[in-house]
Formats: sequence, C-alpha cells, structure tokens
Amino acid sequence: KCKAFGLEVSSIEHVTATNETSEIVFTITSTGSFTNIYNFMNYYTNLEQQHRFDSIILNKDTSTGNYNAVLTLAILSENGAEGSLAVSSDTAA
Repeated sequence: KCKAFGLEVSSIEHVTATNETSEIVFTITSTGSFTNIYNFMNYYTNLEQQHRFDSIILNKDTSTGNYNAVLTLAILSENGAEGSLAVSSDTAA
C-alpha cells in the first residue's frame, strides 16, 4: 500500500501476534511528501479492521522537501493470538 500512495519504502519490519497479544505490529520506514504520508495514514484510519498508529516520527529532508517517516502500525490479528497472519514483506504495507 505504501507504493500506491507514492511512498518509497526503505524497510518494513513486523512482530507477529503472541499469546500475550493479538496484535501484529509493523514498523514502516518510508520517504515521501507530507501529503502522501497523510493520505497513507488516513487510508488506514478509515478501515474497519481494528488498528492504531503507536508512533510516528517525521523528519524533513531540506534538500528534497520530502519527509522521512517511521510509522509503527499495530493491527489486531483476525485469527487472534493463536493464529497470527502470515505476512510477506512484499504485501505487508
């Protein structure tokens, strides 16, 4: 989804649900315009699946005008703690 919103992805890391939590947590490092980052976050805000942004770090690159963003997105696993979703780095975000 990041690419669909014009964001260049540097890395995506995830921690799958455990017995203690039913959340999958993604840390997405990307670069793009403020508008593209906002639109990406707004897309997830409007989804029906339960999720939240745990943290957002934005740093503006003054030479390009783009922002470097580190977004931590927690999504409730549809299968609960016993059956976390399989995620590949190609389709994660």
